[in-house]
Amino acid sequence: LPFIRIYVDSLELYEKYKNEDRIYYYGGRCNFSNNLLEKNVVSEIYSYNNECYGLYYLNITNCFTAYYLQKLGLKNIPLSVELSESSINKLIDNYESRFGIGNFELLYYGRIENMIIKGNILDIPKNNLEYKLVDFKDRSFSVYYDGRMMHVLNYKTSILDKNILKSNTCSLLFAFYNETKEEIYDIVNSYSC
Repeated sequence: LPFIRIYVDSLELYEKYKNEDRIYYYGGRCNFSNNLLEKNVVSEIYSYNNECYGLYYLNITNCFTAYYLQKLGLKNIPLSVELSESSINKLIDNYESRFGIGNFELLYYGRIENMIIKGNILDIPKNNLEYKLVDFKDRSFSVYYDGRMMHVLNYKTSILDKNILKSNTCSLLFAFYNETKEEIYDIVNSYSC
């Protein structure tokens, strides 16, 4: 399976591999910094002067927002995870009929982030991925602290039906959280079958 881009959230890892074409740095959500690096992944609206790709946090739900962000310089169109399968195809059709072929990106596999909280209100060790919040329905929400924000992930992993796509203009995002190397290998191979 050919990966065209790899997003990393470790600055150290990015600095080590930044000369490779496919490596991009994601500085996290609510990181309103104008000090973007050479190759970035963003979740806020900027004037994208550097090489920037966006994540689904931009919440693109219509072709006009997609076009606006492309005009600002965003290199892809990351569609909202809130869109239904029919809405995804309708948005792509509307975009392509008005503006031409777009570089769409959809979350194919991953844990959707439900919430971020400034600070470390649960006193969790930094980057420890073993903490969970359990609700009254006994659903476990993974929680971690990145040194700046606390992140609460959805209790289930989202997997997009790859057969819904009628356009070849989509990239699929695999967002791994705490999967092992073997699990990642199996997930990627299950897609390519």
